[in-house]
Amino acid sequence: MSEPKIAVTNLPSSQGPKSPTSPQVPANPPPPPPPPPRPTPKVPTVPPVPPASGSTALAAVFKYGFVVLIVVAAFFVYHSILLQSQLTQAKNDGVQLQSQLDQTRGEIGKAQATARDASDQATKLQTQLDQDKGDVADAKANADKASGEVAQLRAQLERANSEAAAAKTVAQKASGEIAKLKAQLLAPQPKPTAAEPAPVTVKPSLATSKEMPVSAKEMPVSVSFRKALVGDGNAVVLQNTSTNSLPVNVRFTDPTATRTKEFRLALDAGATKELGSLGAWILTTGDKIEIESVNYDTIVKTAP
Repeated sequence: MSEPKIAVTNLPSSQGPKSPTSPQVPANPPPPPPPPPRPTPKVPTVPPVPPASGSTALAAVFKYGFVVLIVVAAFFVYHSILLQSQLTQAKNDGVQLQSQLDQTRGEIGKAQATARDASDQATKLQTQLDQDKGDVADAKANADKASGEVAQLRAQLERANSEAAAAKTVAQKASGEIAKLKAQLLAPQPKPTAAEPAPVTVKPSLATSKEMPVSAKEMPVSVSFRKALVGDGNAVVLQNTSTNSLPVNVRFTDPTATRTKEFRLALDAGATKELGSLGAWILTTGDKIEIESVNYDTIVKTAP
């Protein structure tokens, strides 16, 4: 015999009124899982019963409504736990992001400090580079000045060498003339006849001027002392004031007369010559300077 069917109408809503602060619930919540099937027992045949009374139907309605409320409450609890878990996870993610942000800010600060240090070092290097450029320019200027002085000294050396060569030539020529004069003096002279006197005229030289005094005249050479242009100390300056080349013999003697040195020079017309600053003789105070030339008086000076 089949169970009587009960019609259920006007059931209260399972969702209830919406609260402004309550979370949103899906319109169709998932139904609870169906209970496992029960074996249908064999019901003995009984005579039909009359329909249930009103109190039995109301109990069935309350029973089903209570089940629905339990399902809705379980859903709300599950959804609240899920939202709480998501909120906790979001808070943890926010803490991690804040930590990463703080770490990134620290790294940015370190990078900015490193950039400032690099800029300061670049400025120092640029300053040092500018200073080195100035030092190089000064060194180059000094090198150019030294090169100019070397060129001047080389020109003076070449001029001195040429003067020495000219003096050597003059000395060799003078030596030849002296040899000829000596040969003439040593050769027997023919006796002059009464009708034709033949006096012998001998030209005095530097070697024979002391033995054979002859009339002489003032030598056209000016002598002065000044600060040496090359080297240290003072020097004696000889200037030929005539219009002809003049060979001279210059003798230096120290104050004790224990050391002497002679120089043979060829002074061109109007030329000057400096002695006593370089070479074999360094002029000192008290040195005696004797200047001799053929047919001229000897000039004697003392270094101040």
